[in-house]
Amino acid sequence: FTAATLAVDNGGNVYVGGCFSDTAQFGATPIVTPATEAAYVLRLDANLDYSSVRIFGAIGTQVVSNIVIANNSLHVRGEFEGNLDFGGGAIANAGGDDGFVAHYALDNTFTHQGSWRFGSTSDEGYGEGLAVRDDGTDIIGGGCNGAFSFGATTLPGTTLDPCVGVMRDGAELASWRWP
Repeated sequence: FTAATLAVDNGGNVYVGGCFSDTAQFGATPIVTPATEAAYVLRLDANLDYSSVRIFGAIGTQVVSNIVIANNSLHVRGEFEGNLDFGGGAIANAGGDDGFVAHYALDNTFTHQGSWRFGSTSDEGYGEGLAVRDDGTDIIGGGCNGAFSFGATTLPGTTLDPCVGVMRDGAELASWRWP
């Protein structure tokens, strides 16, 4: 069980993200994951009492590695295996570990605003890097293994290298990779 990332909104609500295996208890009800590791985002109210939780779990491993609050939205960064539904329909994994960014409203039900994957047929998406500009643009940092894509451009490579992608509403604006 991990609590990998934390964020606090202007109302004092606390958001916790990470992953768990087997069974976890958020609030009164134990949750059993269907995955090897399921990702979660937990919302605590301003008094630090349980408010709600969003679970991401399917086949394999899912991890939430970073949460950023910007533009009245919760931006969630992580990795996933298999096909996963973040709230807007299933997103297919290209192979290995792919990265994702999902946006949710700052409400008690985690209203889905959009979700996108990045990666390739190799394991990638490593790392926690996520920053958000005032216009809602996501800047994603991590490691990419083999050929890698944030969308339109495939970055060639054969080893694990640092990479950065810039995305807005799922569209790649720019990407870089260096050895």
